[in-house]
Amino acid sequence: MTAKKTGFCFALIGLLYCHIFGENTALQTGHEQYSASGFVSFWVLNEGDILPRPVNADIPLSFSIKKPQNPGYVEIESSTFSFVSPFEIRAKISFFYICEKTDSDCSKSYLSAQVKISGSAAGFCGAYFSKQDFFPFPVMFCSVQAGKGLAGITLHRKSYLETGKL
Repeated sequence: MTAKKTGFCFALIGLLYCHIFGENTALQTGHEQYSASGFVSFWVLNEGDILPRPVNADIPLSFSIKKPQNPGYVEIESSTFSFVSPFEIRAKISFFYICEKTDSDCSKSYLSAQVKISGSAAGFCGAYFSKQDFFPFPVMFCSVQAGKGLAGITLHRKSYLETGKL
């Protein structure tokens, strides 16, 4: 077997191993790549209510993000969603994988999720996560003043329509 065919066979075996055993490592590029999958839901909380009411629930969101290999680098993935009713709200959701300048081997990398809200109201929120807290999908919510109540967005792992919980 030639060296080229042998290398191809080892790469194929490695990819099959990753697929079968759930490894999220991208062998071809040398970057660790991770996938996340969950839901985005928009909601309103009227004045006097205790719990928010979903307006547009369970919008699927999936993305992949690579772990940076060099200090001072960040990998970024973004998605934008919107809803109108009773307020116009747009949300740009960005995910960051961060390796600080002082982390020479990126072993202390961490992740961030940020939501920028615009439309009838404006706001910004974010959170920092360890790899274990971020995957399989980051969980957080963000809200803005809307009329006499709040309007917001929740990132969640399980379907609201199946569980009844945001």
